[in-house]
Amino acid sequence: MKHKKSIKKFLKSFFILIQAIVFMYSISLKIISFTVYLKARDILQMSLGVFLLLFGISSTSALSSILGFHILNTKKKLKLTFWILITMFLINFQVILAIKSSLLPEKSLFWGDNIWEGMNEYQKNFVQERFKCCGFRDTSDRNATVCNFKDKSCFKVLYNLSLSLRMFIERSVVFMLFIESMGVCIVSLIKYRR
Repeated sequence: MKHKKSIKKFLKSFFILIQAIVFMYSISLKIISFTVYLKARDILQMSLGVFLLLFGISSTSALSSILGFHILNTKKKLKLTFWILITMFLINFQVILAIKSSLLPEKSLFWGDNIWEGMNEYQKNFVQERFKCCGFRDTSDRNATVCNFKDKSCFKVLYNLSLSLRMFIERSVVFMLFIESMGVCIVSLIKYRR
């Protein structure tokens, strides 16, 4: 009996740690999405939809973690069911995000070409100076007035950035899927096991 109580106490502590990780993830995702949207939306030509998607994921994560803290001390099955449904929704949403992120490198040429076409000279100069590239498809393709980096095109830089962004998104989503599914398993052990 003593071992059962100590295991339950350990599982509760581990569950609280998991919920803290999910909450920190949601806060950091909100900060990153707000910062990128407010500071670089003109240069990146970031739409409001991308910001709302990230804001929705972070809000759902925050709601899931807050409810997760509360379900440990309640005996109501409705709260537990609601938390499990929100967590499953979040897990499915993150799987969709991971699948969509795998298309980033393939779409980067079309997406980048359209954005490059719509940029003014100031934006092109900023991108070329920031990423040390020149032109888009090749170094002579629609470059800005001043171009000091004739050795690589901006598409190569954009493609490499999209590859690293895809890898980062997939790794963070896999980590969060692991954490959230561990939380569901722990709650199932604590609440449904007598």
